[in-house]
Amino acid sequence: MKAIRNFTITINQNKKSDKAPDRRISARLGEEWIEVASGWKKQDKNGRDYVSCQMSKSWVDANDNSKTRKGWVIVAEEDLKEVGIELELE
Repeated sequence: MKAIRNFTITINQNKKSDKAPDRRISARLGEEWIEVASGWKKQDKNGRDYVSCQMSKSWVDANDNSKTRKGWVIVAEEDLKEVGIELELE
C-alpha cells in the first residue's frame, strides 16, 4: 500500500455540464499524476463557500489478468497499523 501525502486541486477547464465537477484532484504516483477525486463548489446555509469532494470509483485494470479492483481511500495511519498494514511513502 502506498501513502500519498501531496496532491493538487485544479479548476476543471473542460466542464461540459452543470453537474460536472468544478475541480479535479490529482496525486503524484511515481512519475505520473493520477486523478483521485473530483470536487464541486457549494455554499452552506450561512452563505460560506466550500468544495464537496468525492473519491474516484474503483476500477479493474484491463491489463491486469488478476482482475483485482483498484481505487483510492482515505484512511488514518493509526487504523492501518491496527490491521498490520505498512505504508510505502512516496
